[in-house]
Amino acid sequence: MIDLYNKALAVIFSPIIFSLFMGWMMHTPIEQREYDCCYMDFLDGFLMSIMPSIPLYLVFGLLAAYLIDRISEFYSIKRFRYFFQLFLYILSGLMPALFLGLAAGDIMWTWIFFIYCIPAAVIYYHVFLILHYREKFKNKRYKVFERNDHS
Repeated sequence: MIDLYNKALAVIFSPIIFSLFMGWMMHTPIEQREYDCCYMDFLDGFLMSIMPSIPLYLVFGLLAAYLIDRISEFYSIKRFRYFFQLFLYILSGLMPALFLGLAAGDIMWTWIFFIYCIPAAVIYYHVFLILHYREKFKNKRYKVFERNDHS
């Protein structure tokens, strides 16, 4: 598997970013709350979404990354690689959505879980891309410095 280190780091950072996003989405400011209704603070939304997202990212994130690498190698797409892989990562959101839908006991829940899995997959892909290109740039910089030291 290509870039296993960066994929593992993306599995660590992505649930945190996803949970920050979900905590922000679930938060209702105090001024907008109605009396006798259940609302979440930012921290509640963050904690509620980080706990299930870590194992889902570990299992399905790495599995999807492996499958998408294999599919990309098989088709050897160079020109629109970003869009092709982005599309595959969005489709890979169906795997945890189906799992969660079946675990919930009703297949209709799959579409609701798929709505949450799309941003999770897109966040994972972009965190991986940032880590990948950061390492690529860092390695290129070190090679330039090594050549200058030996001259």
